[in-house]
Parts: sequence; structure tokens; C-alpha cells
Amino acid sequence: MRRRTLARDLLVLALLVGLLTACGGGGSTAAGGTWDGSTWDGATWQ
Repeated sequence: MRRRTLARDLLVLALLVGLLTACGGGGSTAAGGTWDGSTWDGATWQ
């Protein structure tokens, strides 16, 4: 049950990040760098 919830949370997070990236939210791109003070590798989100 817990694993299922975690998978759902990760999916929701990925969708939110994708939407914000597509809309230019947080002033960032998936390939780029910062979003609300967080950084990530663009390849990770693609």
C-alpha cells in the first residue's frame, strides 16, 4: 500500500513539474536548472 502511494505521489509530482515547465512556471526548463530553489538534471525528467 505504501509503495503504491509513493508511486502515485511521484507520478503527480512529475506531472506538476511537467506542467510548470511547459508553462514556464518558476522560470525554468526541464533541460535547465532551478525551479522554486530546487535543481535537477534535465535528463532525469525526460
